[in-house]
This record gives sequence, C-alpha cells and structure tokens, in this order.
Amino acid sequence: MARFRVLYTDRGDYSHDFSIEQPYYDAIGAEVIDARLDHNALDWPTYARHLAVADALICFRVSVDRRAVEAAPKLKVAVRSGVGYENFDLAAFAERGIPACNVPDYGSEEVSVGGWPTLTRPCARASGGAGPAVRACSGRLYRRSA
Repeated sequence: MARFRVLYTDRGDYSHDFSIEQPYYDAIGAEVIDARLDHNALDWPTYARHLAVADALICFRVSVDRRAVEAAPKLKVAVRSGVGYENFDLAAFAERGIPACNVPDYGSEEVSVGGWPTLTRPCARASGGAGPAVRACSGRLYRRSA
C-alpha cells in the first residue's frame, strides 16, 4: 500500500505519461492517481472520492474550492500546474494550513521569445532606421541560460 497518494485532477496534455515523475514518487512510496476530470463537467462524486484519499493535489483547470478542500481530510499540499490561483480557494487552504503553490514561470520563455519580435517589429517599421539597431541588440536582451 502506498504511503502517499498524489492526485492529478486534470492535466493539460494527456499524451505524456508519468515516466519523468514516477522515479521520484517511487522513492517516497507515493501512488499517482490520474483522475482525468473534466473541468467543464465535473463529476463531483468521483472528485470527492479521490479527494478523500489524497495527500497531495496537482491540478490544471479543475476548481479546488472550499467544498473540495473540506472533502480532502488528508491533504497536505496543493499545486496549480500553471500561472495564478484563479481556481483555488486560498482562504480555505490557509484555514487548514495547507500550502498552495503554483508555477509562476510557466510559459515565460515561450512568451518572451515569441513576444520580443512581435513587439519590436512595428517599432522598427515605424522608425525606418531603427530596424538594424533593433535586430543588433535583440540577441543581447534575451540569452538562454545553459
């Protein structure tokens, strides 16, 4: 029997398995519960059944409101696998002393790499002569760390 149960309520991409995470879960005796809940049509009885045994919760879009927190008596930590806490009832977590975390840097590299050309292109066109200067400095403004 598993020492811990980690509930994944939903994930953004079901094409990936848990092969990266699994060795870490195995090392601490944790079982992964991949609930695959639909945030648009939440099956509350199934959600509540999983919450009842979850020590940790990782969610993407599924709401973790007060009712969900109250249905999770063993819950020790909750993680939003994305930016923001819009689907977390932070007051309910705080009242129970449960840390609620997110991934504040999620997608920032993609946004910065894709956003820089989008933002500078109109400026270069409007100024006429700024295009070469913008292209010359763009490599210095963003460097990928090794």
